[in-house]
Amino acid sequence: MRGSTISLLAAVALTTTALDARADPTLEVVRTDEALGCLDGAELLALASQVQSTMTSTASHAYRVSFERSNRVYRAEIVDQTAPRTRHLEDVGPECAPLGRAVALALATMWGTEQEAPVQPPPPPPATLVTPRSPQPRVPPPWLLSAGAGLALGIVRNVAPAIVADSGFEHPHFSWALGGLWIPLQTLQLAPGSVDVQLLAGSVRGCGWVLEPTHVGLCARVLGGQIVARSHGYDFDGQQSRPWVAIGLEAFIEGALGPRLRYRAAASVLAPLRDAAFSIQNIGTAYTPPPIGALFTLALELSTP
Repeated sequence: MRGSTISLLAAVALTTTALDARADPTLEVVRTDEALGCLDGAELLALASQVQSTMTSTASHAYRVSFERSNRVYRAEIVDQTAPRTRHLEDVGPECAPLGRAVALALATMWGTEQEAPVQPPPPPPATLVTPRSPQPRVPPPWLLSAGAGLALGIVRNVAPAIVADSGFEHPHFSWALGGLWIPLQTLQLAPGSVDVQLLAGSVRGCGWVLEPTHVGLCARVLGGQIVARSHGYDFDGQQSRPWVAIGLEAFIEGALGPRLRYRAAASVLAPLRDAAFSIQNIGTAYTPPPIGALFTLALELSTP
């Protein structure tokens, strides 16, 4: 009787030791540069463990989670490296946090179903020719439409309102756009009359930025158009126009207002390459612009999905 009791206690101890020695699941997390805001291995393991703690089974397989982002879509792949199981998830949004929570829930579910996926070698491939998979279609970069207003300093007068509009394409870390700049009619007093001046110019802009989902960056731009002036109240009134060309450097910040809508705040330094002053003979110059002007704008951007 005593020998049976000792054997029973030894068996219980060995069983308990075997259960305690069962390995925890191993987890490897890989993130691309565009998905560095996604959960890392420690954060994902902690979040999945909280969910899995409500389940009775224990996980012991090795898992690999890959995060990536392309064309504003976050994607995740979960691979059970011990058993042939794979899960794919994706989310369209400015942040990776919702996808991370979904991955944690899927990972915990896979932990709880390990017994339903026994480890076995994959079946040998059939002795047939494998048709190569067709290449993925090329996804065009998002198309942007932008419109806004601001202030122009030292261009046709000291301070003048300005209207801007742009259309272009955005790539992962740079964009380019074509647009326009309009400074509405401004009246400059020059006794005994006045001069009305306005500017209409086209713009070519190339930009690069850092940070996600908020963009902070710099742009180089070239503007070209015409300044039109008309005099009033003089012996000989008339209208003149002259070319206006400028190069500039712009700093900007962009942030999301919705799935497809963003704001864009920008400050530009512009250097005109031609004289933009208008004079009345025997009277004087209506306005002599400085060698460097400035443009401050706030715009709304709408992008394709």
